[in-house]
Amino acid sequence: MEPSSAAAGWLTWVSSDAVQGEVVIPYDNDYYLQVDLEYLRLPGDEEEEAESADVEAGETEAVEQTSAAIAATDQGRGRDEDEEREDPLIGLDPRELPLMLFETDEFDIGDRQFGSWAFTLTPTGVGAEFHDINFDFRGLRLGRDEPDEAFEYLEPHFSWFYDGIEHNSELTGVLVAGDISGVLEANGYAPSVESDRAVFVTELRWPGTPAFFSSEHLSGRIDMRVDDGRFLRDSGTGGALRLVSFINLTAVFQRLRFSDDLLRSGLAFDEITGNLDLDDGLLTIEDRLVISGPSSLYQITGEVDLGEESINGEMFVTLPVSNNLPWIGLLTANIPLAVGAYLFDRIFGDQVDSLSSAVYTLSGPIEGLEPEFKQAFGSPDTAPALPQ
Repeated sequence: MEPSSAAAGWLTWVSSDAVQGEVVIPYDNDYYLQVDLEYLRLPGDEEEEAESADVEAGETEAVEQTSAAIAATDQGRGRDEDEEREDPLIGLDPRELPLMLFETDEFDIGDRQFGSWAFTLTPTGVGAEFHDINFDFRGLRLGRDEPDEAFEYLEPHFSWFYDGIEHNSELTGVLVAGDISGVLEANGYAPSVESDRAVFVTELRWPGTPAFFSSEHLSGRIDMRVDDGRFLRDSGTGGALRLVSFINLTAVFQRLRFSDDLLRSGLAFDEITGNLDLDDGLLTIEDRLVISGPSSLYQITGEVDLGEESINGEMFVTLPVSNNLPWIGLLTANIPLAVGAYLFDRIFGDQVDSLSSAVYTLSGPIEGLEPEFKQAFGSPDTAPALPQ
């Protein structure tokens, strides 16, 4: 430890298996503690004891407590659902954290990599504010992309509120990704969707500390857009990879009797757009979630209970009849496929393309969800309102 050349404080070089970098401890508490690390490696769930860093205990604790707010969020995932979670930072008062400029090139928890992080922490009378947030977390970027006029821009910001009794957290910003399949796989889900770009305008709140993030109690909104991609057929990957989606589109494709070649290559889309409203874990699709492709259109309405992992809604499917005879068979219900195709051609002729819509009911647990055919010729503009 030695005085820094800028006379801003004591310059400390930290080097261990867990952490390496520079820490400038200010002479005056009114100045920021500056933490500039090459890496920060916290223990994973399987490690019961953290490795000790060879630095001053008081300042090291402040750094590790702040970093733990990020780390513990991921550690809570993957536990048994029946196990009651405990907020790992419940005993920490954010109002007492030091002013801090934090940056690390590499952030790991066990064998899981979290990328690079940077933020400015300022304690307040009601908690702590995190500004200048910049991270690349498993393919999701915040604060690293130039504002896009096509999307609402929200300054990256995080608030940790504490009134002496209860903790609450709030995240605001625009999350950006390239190929969304990499984001899914990096977070333990099956890479069921590919894309060129994905943007999520995010305002989220949840009870508890930053480490107590849980979809079961999320509130706020997410406006999403995913560009130029395709839905992939489930490869049957097991273990840690879990397919998570509002619906199992592969099941729809199979019910419509698309060819195996199409299912193997995936169903292409030009754009997925939707505005999602969340209230204590209940996700409501405002208006509709739209999946538009070169020759198909899927529109989803309804609600998703993130805690129960269930959905209650409807899906409107529009396809070109002339190119998909099995789709005609579906529209003609119990009429044999060949007869149905003949009748449609004779009766409707060139008008058949305007009648190639159907409605599916989406109801029940998301896992293994089988869309149920409801009626043909449906349209989101004319369909009856969903039951409340």
